[in-house]
Amino acid sequence: MAYDPFKKKGTKDNPYRTSGDVPLVGTVDTNTKGKYLRGNAAIKEVEKRLNRRLTPTEQSLVKREGFVDAWYLDSKGVLTRGVGQTGKYAEGDSSLSGFTAAVNDSEAKVEKQIKELGQPVTPEFKKALTSVNFQLGTDWTSKFPTAWKNMKAGDYEGAMDEIQFADPKNKPGVKSDWAKQTPDRVKDFVSSIK
Repeated sequence: MAYDPFKKKGTKDNPYRTSGDVPLVGTVDTNTKGKYLRGNAAIKEVEKRLNRRLTPTEQSLVKREGFVDAWYLDSKGVLTRGVGQTGKYAEGDSSLSGFTAAVNDSEAKVEKQIKELGQPVTPEFKKALTSVNFQLGTDWTSKFPTAWKNMKAGDYEGAMDEIQFADPKNKPGVKSDWAKQTPDRVKDFVSSIK
């Protein structure tokens, strides 16, 4: 899909079909409005717009997710903007209106989930769990109930199989939808579980 500034792509009523359809910075003009920033460029832009330094957790999320100052449909067709924000976190005056709340809610949920696990966790696992809560929503454990049950029981191999495969008993068969859509994030989470 070619970028056409006259069609007002990237609006809530006419979103880009995917984040990949959003022009990367430098491909259209020097204005970052309606363009996709990744890595350190995304961190720098988000810090500038929020007028503050990002926390290490926020930096990690922005680096992984990128920043899009436009509306787009994610890999599941969900209306998204900003740093991968959806639903109530995508609403507001700007693409970053709900970003801080989304991070805070994710971090609060992680603390509860760690208590549910009832065992010490590494900083890497906590970081990965925060990323999972941010990406999939704080109800991710209901999307992967067997994985969560296995984690709480200390069956980490079973949890990793549930996360990676649609049918864990028939591995290495079909990958889970999550593993197909964002394989790097699944790899990060599985590595943190190990």
